[in-house]
Amino acid sequence: MNKRTLMTITLIGFLAISYLPLVSAETFEINSNIISITEINDNYMVKEHITVQNAIIKNDSYYLIHIPIDAEELKIIIENNITTNPIQQDDYYLINLSNINLLDSDLNIDVTYYLPLSTLYFSKTFMQNTSIFQIKFDNSKIYSSFFEGKDSSIEIKFTKTAAPESYNFYTTILIVLLVIIVIVTSWYAFIKRKNGKERKRSYETSELLEIEKSLLLNILKEIEKMHRNQKISDESYNKLKSHYKQQTVEIMTILDGINN
Repeated sequence: MNKRTLMTITLIGFLAISYLPLVSAETFEINSNIISITEINDNYMVKEHITVQNAIIKNDSYYLIHIPIDAEELKIIIENNITTNPIQQDDYYLINLSNINLLDSDLNIDVTYYLPLSTLYFSKTFMQNTSIFQIKFDNSKIYSSFFEGKDSSIEIKFTKTAAPESYNFYTTILIVLLVIIVIVTSWYAFIKRKNGKERKRSYETSELLEIEKSLLLNILKEIEKMHRNQKISDESYNKLKSHYKQQTVEIMTILDGINN
């Protein structure tokens, strides 16, 4: 036996030993795998709840699960027991079930980890046949199926809609500004109706007009920012921009007349 042949046999043996745990993983029929994804600070928190009905745990039973390779702070809890030192190979984790004492015939596995906020797609490879599979993103169902076969995989894009963000900081500012604009506009309309003619210059002080112009410009900036961040649709953006731009032009025209 020459040196090259000996090295080849040694390498094959090493690889076989390295991947032995994956080969010996137990095959379970997963009743349900429910995934909940929420945005927390600068990360996505992912929670998986896996249920195996009528599970039979042997002395050498292992469970194989796929976790995205960029996951952080992984925590695996099986029947209320935290699992330590799972065997990792790339984005696969092999969990030893030998010490699990089932209180009933169902096996419950809870997995928690974090993904970077820059993550665009959530991927999942199924290592067991799964009857019910569901993904919720910010409490909204984004994917659901009634069967996923072993070794199949999916890739779901994170899509944020304007609805979950309807009460964020920027929108709150916009609402406050809109209320102020409505009050100021209503006051001017009241003055018009009372005098039955165009607003007198005594009411149209430069200070009030400058304030109104500043508020309108701030609203236009917020509308532009929300559209750029895809928080409002193109149609809403165009309507809002046209409306407040027209009001801004009118105020600026009056100011030019006063200053001149």
